[in-house]
Amino acid sequence: MVLNFKYHSDSGILQSYQEYTVAQGSNLTNSIAITSTDINAKNYKYCLEFVCYNSRNVPKTQFVSPLLEYTKEGVSFVLPANLLQYAGHVDMQLVGYSLEDNSVIFKSVNKGCKAFNVEGSLNVIESESSNTPNLLTELLDEIKQYRIVRDDFVVSLKKQATEAIDEILQAGNVFYKVIFRINGEVIKSMCVKEGAILTEPEFTLPAGCEVKEGWYDMSKDKLWDFINDHVYEDVTLTLNFASIGIGIAANGRIKNFANLTGDIYLPDYNNGARITAVDTTVTNLSDGVNLHFGYFMSNYAGVLKNNDKVTQMYFPQDSKFRNRDNAVYSDKEQMGLIALVFTPRTKTATFNVPSDCQQLASYAFSNNPNLKKVTIPNTVTSFNSFCIYNTGLTTLTVPASVNYFAPTPVYNNKELEKVYLEGDFSSLINESTFIDMTNLPTLKRPTLYVRPEHYAAYVARGLSYDIEVIGKDYLDEHFVAS
Repeated sequence: MVLNFKYHSDSGILQSYQEYTVAQGSNLTNSIAITSTDINAKNYKYCLEFVCYNSRNVPKTQFVSPLLEYTKEGVSFVLPANLLQYAGHVDMQLVGYSLEDNSVIFKSVNKGCKAFNVEGSLNVIESESSNTPNLLTELLDEIKQYRIVRDDFVVSLKKQATEAIDEILQAGNVFYKVIFRINGEVIKSMCVKEGAILTEPEFTLPAGCEVKEGWYDMSKDKLWDFINDHVYEDVTLTLNFASIGIGIAANGRIKNFANLTGDIYLPDYNNGARITAVDTTVTNLSDGVNLHFGYFMSNYAGVLKNNDKVTQMYFPQDSKFRNRDNAVYSDKEQMGLIALVFTPRTKTATFNVPSDCQQLASYAFSNNPNLKKVTIPNTVTSFNSFCIYNTGLTTLTVPASVNYFAPTPVYNNKELEKVYLEGDFSSLINESTFIDMTNLPTLKRPTLYVRPEHYAAYVARGLSYDIEVIGKDYLDEHFVAS
């Protein structure tokens, strides 16, 4: 016996879930209609059962219809609204009952229907009801079995944890934390018993790199011996590695870059000594390289002062410097303030210093002729030596918050014509604060634009700059709007 079924609404047969959603939103009456070509179809009563699932295959609701009689239009009834809200699938079961004594004649199950957008056949199984499945019973049995397995698993875990803790307490063991990291990234973390001997973890180095000496405990500047050293405290071990070919001078500074290209990695140690600086006369540095410094690097001016070959600089993520928005800043927690350390040498013409920045470090803006505009917030208090060096700036505005200018902070910016001074810096600046010495013996200085109330103080210094008042001309010893 085969019963064909279709899903209907007031607007007709709905063929897709998207159209069904529109119908539901229009408050149409949604119904199930079942028809049959079997002449015996009218000899039974029918019951439909649905189990509805959401899109993650979680059963959300179940419905059993009342007993329905077969009429000349077939069997039909309106779907409850709560069955129409889930976007998953539907398991459907059709049960046929005897008209005489309501005994079960057959059951049929159709699983995995796409919501109620189905048009197909229910293959009726004509057999004893005890041998046919029941959707709700199946579902409850599955859930019950899942809970039994889950509860057994939880009990087992609790037992294992309790036994492990008891074993530790009874043995009186002491445990310490061990961390292995490469370039600031933790590759392994574990707890070991006091006195344990460690095993070197597996790792992968960046392309073109090699291990230099091994793993260091940086808190003691000690190379770890995996044969003889034991763990008696928490320890963090950092792999000392570098790009193949990097040369180190006798003074312990990075000297030779071996014409390496792309990403270049510098070590933390050389024969047990920390590497803190790059030599002022570096050699064999290729164009467009990205330098990856170690934890202790603090003097990197040697790769910034005399060339524009370095495109980007990187530091380990937990070092005293931080990479943020393609620039490098000092870490406030470790260094006490946020200073702009390095800006990338790209074709971007403008750079906005962030509002939490307090200093411009040496060579923060350097050897970048593409840089045409810099916006400095009123949180910046210090201009360090050569902090704006050899750029393409034509104008510069110094906020009133600045209270310190190092010697030659704005240096050799050939196109710089105008500097706007928002505060009274007359006692802080000198002849070399803003100067271009690229074409010696000729010295070039920009025109300084100052506030009217500060004009007299600047003039009184007798410096070699041309002094103008912002927005006004000085005529007959009076300022007038220009």
